[in-house]
Amino acid sequence: MFQKSQTEKILVLFCFYILLFSAAPAQYKVYTWENFENGVYPETLKMYSKASPSNVRVVAYNSFTRYPHIREGIARAECGNYGLLFQTNPSELLLAIASNHILDRTRLGKEGKAIVQADFYLPSTSANMPCIGLLAAEGDPIREKVLPAFYRLGVISKDSLYFSYMNGKKSPQPIKYIPEKIKDYNLKVPGWHRFQMVFQGPDKICCYIDGNQLKFSPVQDADLNNLRMGIMVASKPNKNDYCIIDNLSIQLANENLPLPHSPWLKPQQGITASSPFTELPSSPAHKKAGLTWFATVGDAVEANQSLKRPYFVMLYSPMARVHTTLQKLIIDSAANQVLRPFVLVGMDANQLGGGSLAKHYGVFKLPCFLVLDYYGKEKTRIYYDETMNWNTISQKISSVQ
Repeated sequence: MFQKSQTEKILVLFCFYILLFSAAPAQYKVYTWENFENGVYPETLKMYSKASPSNVRVVAYNSFTRYPHIREGIARAECGNYGLLFQTNPSELLLAIASNHILDRTRLGKEGKAIVQADFYLPSTSANMPCIGLLAAEGDPIREKVLPAFYRLGVISKDSLYFSYMNGKKSPQPIKYIPEKIKDYNLKVPGWHRFQMVFQGPDKICCYIDGNQLKFSPVQDADLNNLRMGIMVASKPNKNDYCIIDNLSIQLANENLPLPHSPWLKPQQGITASSPFTELPSSPAHKKAGLTWFATVGDAVEANQSLKRPYFVMLYSPMARVHTTLQKLIIDSAANQVLRPFVLVGMDANQLGGGSLAKHYGVFKLPCFLVLDYYGKEKTRIYYDETMNWNTISQKISSVQ
């Protein structure tokens, strides 16, 4: 393991905190986000039922040998190095956590949206897996010892997707329970999948997995308002089961915007995820037209420790009208000459990491190119439009060199 200089350590920490604590202004704003990358269980997540530090803990992916493929492909960029592990046993069958951060659903008005989401790793069909659920829970995070009311979206019995609604003050049983066969959605296992409950306006709930709306969605309900994101894991008696989640978050928009693309979409679906290219990257660094693009700031910083180069950061949105033109520009032969002196980073500003970087640098319009020095200080920015070519971009870059 090579030794980092003090300056390099500061730069790594600087970029890490950009990603961890900032919020995204580009279309959706990150209201709260837990990605566990500091390796410590967050104080903002309260434990319920039988959850305790012994059975709900942050784990390093490279040490969790039960799922050897957990960091393959885009997972290296989207999930980083740490996730949250739930481990049930016969005496601790029900585990639940919920954030202290409260979302007032009434703030959405008639057109606003709130996305409550988490990434779940679904193991192979032969592996033990508990019932898992993404929660939007209501209750006092200080006084409540149990979660009295919640909306829940997840997987039960490994073969069914479900949505349920619980209000313990009105009934001890779930009021709605809507199962659907998981095979109908052709989910890759083993593999990561993004579960989302989207609250639209005052009374509409839409449920998605990897951006695909479930058949029982939308659900009309306006009973619960002060919502907290959370996770519930439950096993049958005499079972020892495991579940890993990552990127537990809430994102907001004050208008009816399209759902951000899931990074776990298959390449053949034709939708760009967290890469500036039409196909998903198989590693954090993706080569195109002789150039190497990094999907995260952390990987770019690590690669740059020996190069000592400035950074060229591309923040983009696959939903933007000019995105197809932007993709063609990046593979233009002229790009090699202009971009070769830089370490290159390409990030979707509608994903959590890219949105955090956009917030830090105050980027409110996409696509945007940022030129940063080796220490992360901005030298210039260029808002891309369809009239630009590499001669125009090069002139803007040269003006600050």
